[in-house]
Amino acid sequence: VASVVGVITAAGFTDKPVTNATLGGFALTAGANALGDIVISSPISGVTPLPPYTIRGLVKVGGNAAAGVTVTLYSQQSGGANANKLGTTTTDASGAYTFWVALGSYNVAATQGASTNQVSVTLAALDQPVSAPDITLTP
Repeated sequence: VASVVGVITAAGFTDKPVTNATLGGFALTAGANALGDIVISSPISGVTPLPPYTIRGLVKVGGNAAAGVTVTLYSQQSGGANANKLGTTTTDASGAYTFWVALGSYNVAATQGASTNQVSVTLAALDQPVSAPDITLTP
């Protein structure tokens, strides 16, 4: 039977227990454990906590910040067209949105009613979040 030997914690995420089965018999040494990639569990609230983030932006309707707008993230094909839909979020009260992504080029689309617009962003370094251009929708 697997016994818990530790717990990985990240603010805003469900704790991830580490068991002797997870480690495959690997002995832990304080401060010197190459555990490789560890997948963090889903965010507790279902919303990615802030910060950190890798892409952030603002949606405006008629020149004003727009709350409750659906924002969709797409991977970008060669030439800039949308490839795969990677996820969606909703703007907060100040019209802001964020995504956590790996390095690469993306399209970010905002939709409210019949109005849709999108911008392109490229994340070149994980330690340097990107501020996407504002997405402007028509009222």
